[in-house]
Amino acid sequence: MYYVIFFSISLALSISTFGISLIVFFVIKNWFDKQAAKAILSLSIKSLRTGEPAFLHHVNKAAIVKVFDSFSLSPCEQKLLEDGTSTSYTAPVAHPGHKGSMILNVIYTPRSGTKNTIIITAQPI
Repeated sequence: MYYVIFFSISLALSISTFGISLIVFFVIKNWFDKQAAKAILSLSIKSLRTGEPAFLHHVNKAAIVKVFDSFSLSPCEQKLLEDGTSTSYTAPVAHPGHKGSMILNVIYTPRSGTKNTIIITAQPI
């Protein structure tokens, strides 16, 4: 929701700033997505070590896709789950901080109330 609000503001300001506010918006959004991707990668190691799922809130789909685009060894399998709203992303991933590769599964559940949640599980190959 924050992205929609800030995008609307930057779109309204783009007329008076000759589009600079849109560029600033996308630079800031890209930075947030990179930070969320780093958090997903660090929690994937935690999940791999403990064997339990890790939870992360307020992460958008762009950050999940960024992780799989950057580190996936094969195309990411994306499927809609039985509830009709959650999306599962699964692929083998070469983690930069882990020797070898792992199967990374990220389940994105949309906003319920004020936050969306992703569930991260990782298993060794």
